[in-house]
Amino acid sequence: MTNSSKFNISDNRFGKALIANTSISVGEQILKISGRILRKPQDISSAPLSSHLIQIGTSLYYDPEPPGRFINHSCSPNSILSGSVLIAITSISVGQEITFDYSTTMLEDNYTLDCQCGSPECRGVIRDFIELPKSLQRKYIDLGGVQHFILIQCCSII
Repeated sequence: MTNSSKFNISDNRFGKALIANTSISVGEQILKISGRILRKPQDISSAPLSSHLIQIGTSLYYDPEPPGRFINHSCSPNSILSGSVLIAITSISVGQEITFDYSTTMLEDNYTLDCQCGSPECRGVIRDFIELPKSLQRKYIDLGGVQHFILIQCCSII
């Protein structure tokens, strides 16, 4: 499912980014994230900042390998991460950066990251899924872009 003919890894203001090589249709699978799984708190806390960890369970994270390591956040994403598969939720044009909303993978009760995505919908701060507006939570759930462990823990609030 990793199809590098769909994208290039390019430099951008955040370091690296995935840039579409070809038009990508809504619902199209872009890539499967793979990498080392971190389970132990000391492994998670000692991971280098360049790891770009993706939470996949309570105290369970992927340390994604390239190209998955280079998927940047947007508050107005053009893809979702369904399990470990990145899927387009809008049409993605050649030359467009491929992004997803990091909040759809985070539930730590304290996760924040200053957002610099620059989209008109920018929330200013990336927070845990539970902190998203209910309408946005519902949208991401309906698209299948929320990690399973979050759905289990948050299903009664939505």
